[in-house]
Amino acid sequence: MRYYELFLDGGSEALVFEASADERRGEIVGFAVFGTGIAEKIAKFKKENWGAISRAAAQHPMQASSKLIRRLMARSTKSNAPPPADHLLLSIAVCRPRRGIGGHLLDAALSQSREAGADRMGLYVNVDNIGAINRYGSRGFAVRALHGSQFYMEKQLVANNED
Repeated sequence: MRYYELFLDGGSEALVFEASADERRGEIVGFAVFGTGIAEKIAKFKKENWGAISRAAAQHPMQASSKLIRRLMARSTKSNAPPPADHLLLSIAVCRPRRGIGGHLLDAALSQSREAGADRMGLYVNVDNIGAINRYGSRGFAVRALHGSQFYMEKQLVANNED
């Protein structure tokens, strides 16, 4: 909860999708967090919560060691990748997958970013999350770079007039 609270002020947006009329009223079935300053907020969260993160890592040594290895490998590889977009999608979470809720949230996030003047939106997705990679690809996102165990994907939001 503390993690997501950090993103709900100063440039970040959150969308909440509630159940439709034929389901329980007022039930939150999904959310999306996106906007500007995401990378800086993640770094701030890690710095301010390193103790809790370390305790969680100690409780889950296999996952922590796997993540550490991926991070070390990422640092050892040079990347000539372009800088990420100013507008980043941090996450989309849904309670009931495969009902189109995530797609609605993504469309709304793209629309709001476009209305805010963003020319592109980026996101990071784990390389082994084939379903998400395919879904983002079907919505116009393209892989731009590999960062450790994550692809950086990006979508152009406004027409490019460089012709």
